[in-house]
Amino acid sequence: MEGKLSPEVVLTEDLEKGAVTSEKIAAHTIESSEIAAEAVTANQMEKETITESRLADSLKKLIPLAVGRSGEMVLGKITIASAAVTAAGPIIVSAEGGAALGVSVTARKVGESFTVEATSPVSDDRVDWAVYGE
Repeated sequence: MEGKLSPEVVLTEDLEKGAVTSEKIAAHTIESSEIAAEAVTANQMEKETITESRLADSLKKLIPLAVGRSGEMVLGKITIASAAVTAAGPIIVSAEGGAALGVSVTARKVGESFTVEATSPVSDDRVDWAVYGE
């Protein structure tokens, strides 16, 4: 086997290629400015932390504060009592009766009630409703 190197031999040129040099270290060094630019600040954490009040505020928009089914409308109109009524929170209404007709919320009193009117002034349908938070 003279003159032949075995496969396990490490050559000087391979050692040089794989050696850790100051240039390689400099190219892969993380600078403090990079760390500072990517750091999570206390302000960011405060903005993004889910608190009990933030969760409650989000849920008010997804889960109704109150739901119900009214009695019959009188001449196409009914006022429904609900302490959950807010100044701008959505109120979803639909008519339940013999004829297909539209209904809409025409007035609201915060913390008290809302009024629903049908497209037919003689409707005696009932109203299914849901009140959401702002």
